Amino acid sequence: MRGVRHWLVLALSCIACTLATTVARAEYPDHPIRIVILFPPGGETDPLARIVGQELGKALNTSVVIENRPGAAGNIAAALVAHSPKDGYTLLWGLGTQLTVNPILYKDLSYSVEKDLTPISMMAESGFVLVVNPKVPVHSLQELVQYARDHPGKLNVSTAGVGSPLYLANMLFMARTGTQTVNITYAGNTALPVLTGEADLVFGSLSSSIGFIKANTVRPLAVTGTQRLGPLPDVPTMKEAGVPSYVMTTWHALLAPAGTSKDVIDKLHNALVRALAAPDVRGFAASRGITLETSTPAQLRQRIRDDSTMWSKILHDAGVGALN
Repeated sequence: MRGVRHWLVLALSCIACTLATTVARAEYPDHPIRIVILFPPGGETDPLARIVGQELGKALNTSVVIENRPGAAGNIAAALVAHSPKDGYTLLWGLGTQLTVNPILYKDLSYSVEKDLTPISMMAESGFVLVVNPKVPVHSLQELVQYARDHPGKLNVSTAGVGSPLYLANMLFMARTGTQTVNITYAGNTALPVLTGEADLVFGSLSSSIGFIKANTVRPLAVTGTQRLGPLPDVPTMKEAGVPSYVMTTWHALLAPAGTSKDVIDKLHNALVRALAAPDVRGFAASRGITLETSTPAQLRQRIRDDSTMWSKILHDAGVGALN
């Protein structure tokens, strides 16, 4: 009889442990989640991250904290998340170029995007606005391409430095049009040097350019995404303006440390889909020309691989080597 009781107690203990484990798993998340971003507080992406984080917290019934970790072209933020516990409480707000170009330009990274980060979903995508100084004698994209071909190396392009989205936008422009321009690095608002005449053109963000465009102090020629921007309905896409092979966007995605359980990834994915559908998020994005979009983890993984292949070829063909 004592043996029967012993086995009964043991069986009940096992059942209790199983139930406790199941309940514990079902409770995720039971404390705040942090999303690490590469941008400083108040940067262009910071407001979007905060409003998405707020809605994500509502969907998960917890609080979401945005942690700004700027520096090293986003490598600091990515490394922090890559080496964090695989529990779903530390996530990366990843930028497309951070995930696809940094591994090409920085050979001594302490992490691997492929091995140390797990995709959750795409979140948002936005194009740039190609604007020129009014003194540049062109009034259309085709005229700019012809002028650049006739004057190789004459046009100065304002960028935020090697590997930045604006730098890559111009590298892609040269590759797709057979032109040669000069990348010049500027700190701060990269549209400002075009206004002052220090630079001839810039592939600028909507927020950095629209004030100058509305004031007629710079001339917009095209937008770089697949569709026109709501705040600039009369500015054509690059395809509409005569360069059909050119599409350049900056995209944002959510990732977790590799090894995070599928249950947690699925819960985060479903909550993110709900967050991006929130009216406040959609209204904020529309006012800034941002397209909200989601993907499966597999689709995001493939996007990272495809973009990595494209940028590797473009940078190699242009003779751009590793920075370290």
